[in-house]
Amino acid sequence: MSRPIRLRMADRLAALRGPASGQLGIIYVIDRGKFEWQSVLLLASLRRAFGRALAIHAYIPASVEAEIDARVVDFHRANGVIPKVLDDAHPGFARPYPHGNKILACAAPRSEPFGLFVDTDILALKGANPITALGQGDFGAVPARDGPWRPDHRDMWDAAYAALDLPLASGPYPYFNAGTVLFRQAPCFGRSGDQMFGQAWLEIARALDHAEGLNARRPWLDQIALGVIAGLVAEDKRIALDRAWNHSLTGNGQRPDAQTVLLHYHGGAQGNRLRNVMGRSRIDALLEGDDIFGDFNRMLRALEASIAAHERPGYKRPPRQAKLKQDWE
Repeated sequence: MSRPIRLRMADRLAALRGPASGQLGIIYVIDRGKFEWQSVLLLASLRRAFGRALAIHAYIPASVEAEIDARVVDFHRANGVIPKVLDDAHPGFARPYPHGNKILACAAPRSEPFGLFVDTDILALKGANPITALGQGDFGAVPARDGPWRPDHRDMWDAAYAALDLPLASGPYPYFNAGTVLFRQAPCFGRSGDQMFGQAWLEIARALDHAEGLNARRPWLDQIALGVIAGLVAEDKRIALDRAWNHSLTGNGQRPDAQTVLLHYHGGAQGNRLRNVMGRSRIDALLEGDDIFGDFNRMLRALEASIAAHERPGYKRPPRQAKLKQDWE
C-alpha cells in the first residue's frame, strides 16, 4: 500500500481556513500526457492547502482510461481520491472537443452543496474558503478580458445570444476564465432557470457548437458557454472572484503573491514555466512523504513515454486559431 504525502503542521493549520467537511467538492480531469503529472501536483497541493477531509472528485475520460499510468491512479488512491470514469463516448458536441471534458465532469452528480472546478494545470498555494468568497452568490469565476470573445466585442456576443434565442444585453456581456469555476449545487441555472450548473453549461455549450454562423468557437467554446450561463444568473448572484482564485501566469504576467490561493501556471509538457516561478525545491516539497514518485524530476522520468505521446488531435490549436489568438492578445 502506497503512503500518502506527509502533511506538515503548516499544512494542517492552512486547512483550518478552508471549508467545513462535506460542504465543497473540488472537481478536475485527469487526461493522458502532461495532465498526468499535473494532476499529481494538483492533488498534492490541494491536500496541503485544504487537508485530507476535503472532498475531491477526479475524473478520467473513458476514452483514455487504459492509457493513464497506474502510478498516477495509485497516487490518487493513496491520498484519498478514487478517480471516477467519465463517459465521453457521445458528448454531443459538433466535433471532438477535449476541453469539453471539464463540462462533462461538472455535470456529473455529487453530494456537496458547492462545487469548485479547477483546471489540471493549477496549484493551490494557500488555504482559504471558496464558499466565503462566493457569499450569497450562485456562481463565481475570475473575469476574462482577452481573446476574440472579450466583452467589448459585442457583435460576437450578440450573435451567440441570438443563436440561443436569448435577449441581447444592453451593457457589457459577462465573460469569465473557465480555469476555476465556483458554483452552488442547486437547480437555478440555464435558460429555464431550473437546471444544475453542469447540466446547464453542457446544454448551452452543445447548442452553441451546433449553431450556424458563429466564429472562433475553438478553443473558447467552454468560456463562451460559461459567459452565457453567467449572463443568465441574476447580477447579485453572479460573483466576480478576485484573481487570487485564478492567478494566471499568462493572463497578467505577474508572479503569485501572498494572496494567491490558486495559481494557474499553464505549463508545457516539462513544466518549465512552473519551475521558473515556483523553484524546484518548492515543487518537490509538495510530494514530501510520497513513495510513488518522490520528487518532480523522478515523476517526469517515470511518465516520460506518456508525456511524449500527449500531443493528440484536439489539444493542439490549429494554426489559424493560434494566429487569431495571438492577434487578439
